Amino acid sequence: MALAGVMSGCAALRTYQAESPGVRVADIQVAKFSFTEQVLDVTLDVSNPNAYALAIAGIDYELLVDGQALADGATSDGFTLPASGSTQVQISVAGDLLDGMSRYQEWQKQGRKVVAYVLAGGLRVSGVPVSLPFSYSDKISLTPP
Repeated sequence: MALAGVMSGCAALRTYQAESPGVRVADIQVAKFSFTEQVLDVTLDVSNPNAYALAIAGIDYELLVDGQALADGATSDGFTLPASGSTQVQISVAGDLLDGMSRYQEWQKQGRKVVAYVLAGGLRVSGVPVSLPFSYSDKISLTPP
């Protein structure tokens, strides 16, 4: 029993010292589009730089577009991030359609061709009060393909 306590203590200590996983947006699809709300299904590539697997209890996130908060949320879907490996997970990001349209119109007036975004947050680790931070930034084209 003491050995089990020591082993779980070592696992928790190792998690506290874990290097943050890499997170990158792999795909974005429109899931729902209504007069008041837009929901995007965002597929994330999550990579684990650690030599041991991480049990992730969920993801907390915030989406900033052009430096302004557009959406935030959390998932409670758990997954295992393999040692020195990667996996894909999907999150749903909901935003206010009218706010988004107003921002888009402003960018059009400014003649902007691209806008920067940041997806940031933390991966909640199962069993320990630790969240491993992540941040991913990229640009979105405002012109049709």
